[in-house]
Amino acid sequence: MGKIFKFLSRNLSLLAFICIYIIVAVTLIFLESFQFDTQCLVLTTLAPFFIMGAILDYMVYNNKELKPGYKILAQLLPTGIFLLFGMSVIADKMDQYPPESFNYLIWLFYPISLFIASYFKENHRNRMFSALLGCGFVAAVYLHLTTLTNQLNEGSGLIIYLICLFLIFYAAAGLKKLVFIGGVLGFLDGAALIFLKHNPLSESDYKYGWDFNIAYRFELILLTNFIICSILCLHAAIKRSL
Repeated sequence: MGKIFKFLSRNLSLLAFICIYIIVAVTLIFLESFQFDTQCLVLTTLAPFFIMGAILDYMVYNNKELKPGYKILAQLLPTGIFLLFGMSVIADKMDQYPPESFNYLIWLFYPISLFIASYFKENHRNRMFSALLGCGFVAAVYLHLTTLTNQLNEGSGLIIYLICLFLIFYAAAGLKKLVFIGGVLGFLDGAALIFLKHNPLSESDYKYGWDFNIAYRFELILLTNFIICSILCLHAAIKRSL
């Protein structure tokens, strides 16, 4: 019994995503019989979540400073992505549209988990300062460059995106030699926004302004940062476990 509990607690996030995959796959089989293309699509869609879960499980298991409750929260919180998605689908079917912020909250689940899983007392203040510096630089560059729509300035999307960046910048600085990586990543993200401002990538950019689809641009920047910071977090966890 002890070995089973240890296995479950050590792989809780990965197992949760596997359960979600099984539920989705079985449901689709009942609805439309077995469709190989559909099943492959479901598997490839959830594959990044399997990797996400495995990384979180490894980080949490090797972080001896975390209390059990925080470990479970960090491991299970990303599954809320699917809960939120399901709620939005139900609301759409009922012709009830949630607040604007509801559509952006999906981005917060993984960064919060990374933040919790990577918490260490060591270099906490320096990591916090670096994350705030990088996040603040991105915000300053965006607010300076905004031209036409200003949609994110008026809504909650920009705030949520910046919170995500702060959380993953903090998480990425798990090693002493990487303590200022948040500032570096923030500078690179700001440089990417400047590039997009002065180098329109499509005809729509010329017609409507560089920020008419800024939410999509920010999401690409977020995804890139998620990948980089996840790799850095895993690297830090491996180094600390040795």
